[in-house]
Amino acid sequence: MRAFGVMGEWPKDWSRTCGKACVGFLGLCLLTGACGKLAGLQVRDAGLHDARASRNDASVADALVPADLAVVSDAAADVAALPADAARPEAPADAGPDAAADTGTRFRAVALGVSDMLALESDGALWGCGSNGYGELGDGSYTTSSTLVRSVSSYKWQTIAAGQFTSVGIRSDGTLWAWGRGDYGMLGIGREITTSFPTQIGSENDWQSLSASDWYTMGLKTDGILWAWGDESYGEQSFDGGSDYQVSPTQVSPGMVWRAVSAGCNSAFAIRGDGTLWAWGVSAAVGSSDASASSPSVPVQVGTAADWQAIATGCSHLLAIRTDGTLWAWGDNDKGQLGDGTTNARSAPAQVGVSTDWVAAAAGSGHSLALRADGSLWSWGWNSYGQLGDGTTFDRHSPAQAGSRNDWATIAAGYWNSAALTADGQLFTWGSNAEGQLGDGRGLDYFVPAAIDMGMAVKQITAWYHAAVIRADGTLWTWGENEHGQLGDGGTSPRSIPSQVGTGTTWSDVAGGYGHTVALRTDGTLWSWGDNGNGQLGDGTNSERHVPAQVGTDRDWAAIAAGEQHSLAIKSNRTLWAWGAIAALGTGQDTETLSPPLQVGTGADWQSVSAGAEYSMGIKLDGTLWGWGYNDEGQLGDGTTTFRWTPVQVGTDADWSTVVAGIDHALALKQNGTLWAFGANWMGQLGDGTDQARSVPVQVGKATDWASVATGYGASLAIKKDGSLWAWGANSLGLYGNGTTASSYVPTRIGSNGGWQLVTLRWYSVLATRSDGSLWAWGENGSGELGNGDVVYRSTPFPIP
Repeated sequence: MRAFGVMGEWPKDWSRTCGKACVGFLGLCLLTGACGKLAGLQVRDAGLHDARASRNDASVADALVPADLAVVSDAAADVAALPADAARPEAPADAGPDAAADTGTRFRAVALGVSDMLALESDGALWGCGSNGYGELGDGSYTTSSTLVRSVSSYKWQTIAAGQFTSVGIRSDGTLWAWGRGDYGMLGIGREITTSFPTQIGSENDWQSLSASDWYTMGLKTDGILWAWGDESYGEQSFDGGSDYQVSPTQVSPGMVWRAVSAGCNSAFAIRGDGTLWAWGVSAAVGSSDASASSPSVPVQVGTAADWQAIATGCSHLLAIRTDGTLWAWGDNDKGQLGDGTTNARSAPAQVGVSTDWVAAAAGSGHSLALRADGSLWSWGWNSYGQLGDGTTFDRHSPAQAGSRNDWATIAAGYWNSAALTADGQLFTWGSNAEGQLGDGRGLDYFVPAAIDMGMAVKQITAWYHAAVIRADGTLWTWGENEHGQLGDGGTSPRSIPSQVGTGTTWSDVAGGYGHTVALRTDGTLWSWGDNGNGQLGDGTNSERHVPAQVGTDRDWAAIAAGEQHSLAIKSNRTLWAWGAIAALGTGQDTETLSPPLQVGTGADWQSVSAGAEYSMGIKLDGTLWGWGYNDEGQLGDGTTTFRWTPVQVGTDADWSTVVAGIDHALALKQNGTLWAFGANWMGQLGDGTDQARSVPVQVGKATDWASVATGYGASLAIKKDGSLWAWGANSLGLYGNGTTASSYVPTRIGSNGGWQLVTLRWYSVLATRSDGSLWAWGENGSGELGNGDVVYRSTPFPIP
């Protein structure tokens, strides 16, 4: 079995057949663990408030509902018809923090995958948390996170959707992008790769809305034409009625114009422009009068009504809102998710109560959420993990209000958790938190909505002899050596405590070299400061800068890396650029020149890069590994010690996911979670139990659950998917963080705690973050790089305020 996040993954065919427990009618199934259709729907109430239903289907208001919707009736909510359950137990002490807390950060959309969450900040920035085994958070890593981490992309997003192992989004320019698991065509990018970086699907810029399910995705363009990609073995997408899969978007039902679509586990539902409701796929005929069409591969109409406004498909039940503000449900009902007071399944739409003021709804695997025009939140169905948000773990068979707030505006229902946004953009989550998908950093289940306070949590770190971090509020902080102005504070005096760089709050990524720093802002601009003796600042001079200065005028930079005296960056079009010390640039030049960024080759297929001391490594979108620059210790991994002026492929494998270039050795991860090392090994830094240098990658142990790695001078660190931290190689200055200076030639665990999130290592100092966003440091401290106010080395981790 392959691993995803910290959970096991069933083989595809098993998870879609044997992995289901058929508990409904006409073959409607509830998947026991792998299926996670998450859904939501909305009707805009122009006369009351602009309610937004956010989900993995479509997470921006306009994505599901046209602008010209009829005004919903303002009749009073009929709660008398909704009987309350029996006695309720008291909520446990850890049921959740104060629900009225102000998070400070504002969001406008949220989408839930099976064990992950995506959220759009009010400015269009993308954040994610939870399971990340296939890179579905889009942060450039495969590390599970229990706090919100920002996507490596600086794009502005308008719509997001989360499937089981994949994520998709529409940028503000109307282009379509995907990331995460890519086999069976799930990414739709024309080839089967897995990537943790957003990758564009085609070149069109007229995408409007999205709906992502477990193994496929559907999208609507502005002309109302419906497209789909991924696995179609159950006919749910109706590409061609066959059992193949599609690696690129394929038109669904040519000639039909659609207004909204919702992708279920094995079936899809969509509303046509005339307000009629249609369905296809396994059990798609639920609600249809055509009993012979139980699994149609082309759309069949559900009933005769022509006033449907929005549809939400759970894994085994459906919710829909009509233009009169009534709410309807049908499908499986074993947990009371249909809200009719029973556990009887229904094969046709049945009204939920008699109220006519429903404005938004969301369907999870076995629970339902809905909003009323007064901003109140209602829930019913499965509640084993507290996903109803009512303070209990009792199932409910009828809608009941969750809490007393009346300012809810957006809702999302996951497999076993829920999320919502208030009208002012505060993010709340509740339910299961097994994979950190609630984003609170604590890993606790919450039974009432809990505010996600991003506070000053650290989301990006880098270190050499100076350190730089970006906090969750977008501010940039530096400390340590400052001989060349690399701290960006205008001077050259070292600092032993963190100091903010300017007042900006739009920093998105930072990378530190030996004496210089480069950083990205959320608008896609590139900035640099510090040492510039080799042109590593990219401004065409060799004059050092003591404060950040923009590099050129381009606004399409997406990822950066800083080496000893050179810098690398990837643009949004996947081209690779380099500047600084010529030996590590890969441009084919052998003459030193002070120039702006130069393109490396002509390819537009780079996924990630890492800058070492005098060499560089990178991974392309097809999963191949490449290296260039100095190679005296075999650090390029190409089987030689030959210097390379241009990138050369490392072996023939095409399943690499992460590479980190150190001083003279490199570490790399494969998509199966195995760890590999190559280069110098004089202190056992390769972790293979020897001190023999390796010019080709050698596997480090047999573990298949490595998540992230870091390299220093003669030492290495890594984090496993369970959050445990490991070290090997040189330990003379307490780099292991275990209170000793004893070294090891194989990975040695640091302490017994999990919860480690990010780690960076240069020379002998370490910075690391925990799942709650807190920052820790240990090791060498001669330049104050540990940020604790002194210059004394530390052999155990301590927190940095």
